[in-house]
Amino acid sequence: MSVIDVELSKFIDEERDLFETDDNNKLAIAFGQVMRYYDFLTIIKERYETYNVRLHKNLEVRKTLFPIGTGGLLTGERAVWWEEHTKLINCIQLEIESYYLFAKILLDKIAHFVEFFFGPERNLSLDSHDQMTKCLRAYSGAKGLKDYEHLENRLKSLKTDIADFRDYQIAHEKSPRTLHDVSFSGTGETAIVATKFHPKDTDTEIQSKSLAKLEEDLQLYLRDIMSLIRANRDKSKLERKNVA
Repeated sequence: MSVIDVELSKFIDEERDLFETDDNNKLAIAFGQVMRYYDFLTIIKERYETYNVRLHKNLEVRKTLFPIGTGGLLTGERAVWWEEHTKLINCIQLEIESYYLFAKILLDKIAHFVEFFFGPERNLSLDSHDQMTKCLRAYSGAKGLKDYEHLENRLKSLKTDIADFRDYQIAHEKSPRTLHDVSFSGTGETAIVATKFHPKDTDTEIQSKSLAKLEEDLQLYLRDIMSLIRANRDKSKLERKNVA
């Protein structure tokens, strides 16, 4: 298990034990949904890394098959190389987009968990990460929560880097002129680059973030959420055990 997996498991084991049986189990199930989607992201990132290694090996082969200054038809070994290259590019893009899609779901599940733990508040729904970003300060004030202020910048950053990218560049991107390619960082990571065919002055190039960086940011956010819960246990709507 990774460090964050151990932390998440320890957190839920400790927290659920503070509540009576029914709410004990509900708490485990609710946080289990958060852990489930984090596990999905781990699987996606591992697949991405496998394809990324294969893509870089594929690009090394190109140097042999296509010496600088040479052209030629895509026949024989070159045709086999091109088929593998195209498939790897598609697989890389699939895993990157999948990471964004499931990361957005994870963010929403975290918002749901916070609302489950502390209870709903009129006109301050935490039905999504976007709503939590807008409502955190007012919601925390209504619930009497402390130590939430540092979360605000984290929420906004994740909204921009994950939720907005998922919404505007993947799920709801609808321009017929959009082209997708990949770029490579100095550390060997591959990213999606979206450009426009016949670009206008108002068009901009959009690039996905490093999955390693997104993973790091999500882990920091999960730790922030665990700290928020621990600091405000007494504000939970769940039924606590009677301590003799």
